This record gives sequence, C-alpha cells and structure tokens, in this order.
Amino acid sequence: MNVKVNDTVIQLHEGAKVKDAVRKYYVLKNQQLPNPLPQVKDGYGNVVDKDGSLSENSTLKIMVDEKKETFFNKLISKFCNKKNRT
Repeated sequence: MNVKVNDTVIQLHEGAKVKDAVRKYYVLKNQQLPNPLPQVKDGYGNVVDKDGSLSENSTLKIMVDEKKETFFNKLISKFCNKKNRT
C-alpha cells in the first residue's frame, strides 16, 4: 500500500503501522531515526498513535521540533561564530 509521509510517497506492506511508515521515511531520506519517535499527525491535523493502523493513501506529517538543537549543532555553531569574528 502507498502512504504519503511529509509529501513523500512510501510503499508499505498491508497491516503496516504509523511507526513503520516513520521508520521507512527516515531510511529513505538517509537520516538517523530519532529516539523517541517524533509526534505524527494525519492529513486532518490529528495526532496519531505510533501503533495506529494505516490504510491505502493515508497521509502523515512528522512533527519535528526544529527549535531543538543537538549538542553537536550548538558546538559547531559556536565554533563558526567565533571563527567569523577573528
């Protein structure tokens, strides 16, 4: 079955769960899977359970908190700012 995740169509097996779609999305995008999994909303804006069932042509939106910076990102940013000042 096909499911749309963040505007990317993903092919999943029948009976797949929301968490399966999220995992496959991150694999296809070659990104590290966040732990814990981020919040997911359906095409209507409702928060869905990670164990929720999917059907053909479901639409999901992974809600990423872009304000959160990792320690590594903060360190790189600090280093770059310091380097630009000298």
